[in-house]
Amino acid sequence: MPDSITGFAIITPCFNEGEGILDFLRQLEESINTTSTAFTVIVVDDCSEDDTLEKLRSFQFSDTRHRLMILTLQFNIGHQAAIYQGLLYASTLKMDRVIIMDADGEDDPQAIPDLMKHTDYSIVEVKRGKREDGLLF
Repeated sequence: MPDSITGFAIITPCFNEGEGILDFLRQLEESINTTSTAFTVIVVDDCSEDDTLEKLRSFQFSDTRHRLMILTLQFNIGHQAAIYQGLLYASTLKMDRVIIMDADGEDDPQAIPDLMKHTDYSIVEVKRGKREDGLLF
């Protein structure tokens, strides 16, 4: 285990998140800017049919330590397979840790600094409380 973490990858699968993707990225940036760590945010666009990709391409982190990588899938493969594609890509980078976070607002970016404290473990699982999903979810 390294004494100091030098880089984190955040993998974010998304599908038709045009309505909220920029808010998510701004919240994410606010959280990661409180750390001294460089982040590579890997957004896996799972063949969105709305303006998600356009909005992703318009976003840029204000802190040059962080970078946004957009993986655009040619066809919709589903949430878990999109995460897998993000993990495959992240494995080519020199990152100390990987965080998987949904872009739909269910995962709180403000938890990232606390997650970063768990360096004694290979895997840290975060369980969220009961979801309040409507009948159509």
